[in-house]
Amino acid sequence: MTNFDIKRVCIHECCHAVVARLFRQRMTIEKVVVNADSAMNCEDNGTLYINGPRLDNDQDHTALAITLFAGVIGENMYLQGADTIRDRKDEIIADNTIIDWKYAGGDISAYNNNAYVFTLFYQIDGDKLKEFCIRFLIDFLGKDEIWSKVEQLSDELLKAIDLKLSGEGLEFAFRKIGLDGLFDNKRKEYLNKCDEVLQYCLRT
Repeated sequence: MTNFDIKRVCIHECCHAVVARLFRQRMTIEKVVVNADSAMNCEDNGTLYINGPRLDNDQDHTALAITLFAGVIGENMYLQGADTIRDRKDEIIADNTIIDWKYAGGDISAYNNNAYVFTLFYQIDGDKLKEFCIRFLIDFLGKDEIWSKVEQLSDELLKAIDLKLSGEGLEFAFRKIGLDGLFDNKRKEYLNKCDEVLQYCLRT
């Protein structure tokens, strides 16, 4: 194995982090950690620690679902090329086995737990929710200005001691790459589609 695997995991976790930061009114990021030894052995090897969301409403569930899927979508963009994933969006929506779920790890079980409650209480279709999340993430992470922030944050994580960003170090990294400034200007635009989740995913 090479350092390519460590970079892959950094990208995965930084995609989680960038998306979680988009939903910062609903959740707080405590730290981002990559276990280099595990990454070199292709094990479940990175974690984003968050506080929240409270899961009081459909938007909380939506934010969590999208955040949990962000890593695997972003990792595939890194492995296959962001342009390739963007160009094949409709194919992936029709058949999501096109993307590699090998390194999704605990993200899938956490997503399924959230989706179960979401579908139970809001009468939505679980398959449509998954499609909604994948579509949102390909559109969002596929934006040049967003993907550049993922790569910049990944570079900061790679330079960090013990491959960990937390507290002031994490906040400094967000400020350094200009993520909050971007979101302050465009958060409403980026989140516009999330308002349609119940209508999009409603059972028929």
